[in-house]
Amino acid sequence: MPRRHRPQPHSPPDNTPKRSVTGAARKAEAERLAPLYLGGAKIREIAAATGRSYGGTRLLLLLAGVQLRQRGGEPRPEPKLEDGTR
Repeated sequence: MPRRHRPQPHSPPDNTPKRSVTGAARKAEAERLAPLYLGGAKIREIAAATGRSYGGTRLLLLLAGVQLRQRGGEPRPEPKLEDGTR
């Protein structure tokens, strides 16, 4: 008879409590994160640094009035044709 796998107990990645931020504290947190994003940090980097989810960080940035960058980075230049034109 084959052995069955026993699930092992696991702990969350970190034990810090995740609390919802509401009211004035939420707005203050949003204002604190905005300069990080505007300075070039990615949403995922800010989320990791603050212990928040990607979606929660994104919502806080939108609350702060930040216009989010488009996905995918800088556009690639158009390739030149053999005759040197585009």
